[in-house]
Order: sequence, then C-alpha cells, then structure tokens
Amino acid sequence: MSASDHTEDAAVDPARRTQDRPTDQEHPADQERSAQQQRAVDAEPAHPDDRDGNSGPPGSSADEPPADARPTRRQRLVRSIPTVVAVLAGAVGVVGGVVTLIPHRPPSSPFAESAFSESFNSPLADPQEADRYYASWTDPDGDRDPDDAWTTQVDTGNGLFRLTNRADRNAVRYHWVSVRDHRTGTALDAADRPVTVDVRIPEHGTPASSAGLLYRATEQPRAYYAFLVSPDGTYSFAVRRPSGDGGLSYRFTEASDRIRPGGWNRIGIVGHGDRLDLYLDDTRVKTVSAEELTDGQSGVIATSTGVFEFDNFQLYR
Repeated sequence: MSASDHTEDAAVDPARRTQDRPTDQEHPADQERSAQQQRAVDAEPAHPDDRDGNSGPPGSSADEPPADARPTRRQRLVRSIPTVVAVLAGAVGVVGGVVTLIPHRPPSSPFAESAFSESFNSPLADPQEADRYYASWTDPDGDRDPDDAWTTQVDTGNGLFRLTNRADRNAVRYHWVSVRDHRTGTALDAADRPVTVDVRIPEHGTPASSAGLLYRATEQPRAYYAFLVSPDGTYSFAVRRPSGDGGLSYRFTEASDRIRPGGWNRIGIVGHGDRLDLYLDDTRVKTVSAEELTDGQSGVIATSTGVFEFDNFQLYR
C-alpha cells in the first residue's frame, strides 16, 4: 500500500476500523490458499534456455521435451547431411541426364565426301573400248616396253585394277592419274587432297613385295611418297627424292594388327602441308613429316614380285 493509504486509514472512525479489519482475519482459509499458490509460483523454475541461447516461449515449458533430450545445433546439422547429399545427387543425376540427351556431333572424317571415284567396273562390253577407257591406267605412257616385267589389267568383271610381276625382284611400278571433280568437272589439285584405295596382295614373291598409295608424284623430276602394306602384316612409308639416288628410301616399317594378309586393306593419306596423316581402315596410325615434296598427283604403286590388286580409288573434297 502507498503512504497516502495509511494516512486515510488513520482518520477512519474506531468503530469502522473494527468493522473494516483486513479480510485475512475474516477468511483464513482463503489467505492460506493464496499463500500456497504464491509459494508454488515462486518455487517453479524458470523456462530452461535452448542450448543455442534461445529461451522457449512463455507457458510452453509443459509441451517441450527436457533440455537434455532436445538436439543441439551440431546434431541438427549432422542429421541434415543425408538430405543435402540426396538433393545434390539428384541434381547431378538430372544434369547428367540432360547432357546425355544432348546430341553429340561425331568428329568429321576426311573421307566423307568423294570428289573422284574409280571402281574399275565399267559397263563397257567391248574389251577394246574398256582398254581405251582405262588407258591412263593400263598404258599411261602410250609406249609399252617389251622388256617391262610388269603386266597391267583392268578387270571390269571383278571391278579391280591388277599389276603382276613374276620376274624382276627389284622392280617398282606405279600409276598416277590427273583427274577431274566428277561434280564440277574441274581438274583436281591432289597435293593435299585426301585419297584412299583398297589393296590386296593375293600372291607375293619376296619379303619386299608390297603395294599401296602414291602421293605427291611428279614425272620431272621423278619423285613421290609411297604408303605401302605388305603380306607379312606390316606397313611402310618411303620417299623417292628428286635426285633419284638409291631409288626408294624407306622411312620406317611397322607391324599392325589392322592389316589383313591376303585380304583387302583400305589405306589412306591426308596431306597437311609439311605433314601427312596415314590411315588404315579409316583410322589414323601415323603422322609423318613431308617437307621434301610439296606438290604432285596421287595414284597406286607396287614393289617386287607378286600379284597386286586395287579397287575403289578415291579422291576427296
């Protein structure tokens, strides 16, 4: 009570004071109950704080678990890790699926678009007409040497070009042709143009027997590169230099399981200025330097004795 209340009580009539005594004398039971309630309130512990420093809302202590049963911040973090990992894994899976669905363009092949193709299967029925049609292959110089060990033939029935030598073990025979683009009719510059041919050696006479592609060939001075395959499962790269000293000079000879002895082998060359890419069955197997010869035509070549067959000679755009 305030001090003014005491002053007012002192001025009250004595009879009234007797009558207006405090109610705690008139209702002791109620007074005792109030005291007990107050003691209970005073004895009730305060709301326990969360371990992270946040106290619970007033009146919520009866609905909350004991302090030692509530997860700490670290425990909540650890429990959330599997969920985070699952979400990330799902995101990665979605991205991977999208990447898989995106079409990937395969690497372009240098042998994709043909500019000139010779399959040696002319429909000409008259052999003489066929000989004239293939004169650049069978008699490129127009003057056959009677002492020449080589015979040439275009077998239109089987669609192949055949070179045969059964006498001179050291002989080399090659044919190159000047060709025109079958679509535009313009002469093809073959210096760096991709070229392929199918080669088979059904009969060979010496370990040096081989056949393949002629590249950057010139007549004056006589020079060329040669990419050759042999029946023993090897392939070689050689050069005939303009000086002509020593004939063919072999750069290397290597074995490859891509070569089918006695069967057809598709070989190719792609020029890139001072280097050449060599292909077996459309797979690049070697890159070689090519600074010595920079220009010339493409064709076919065979060495030593044996029977050498060619098919599907092609130049590409």
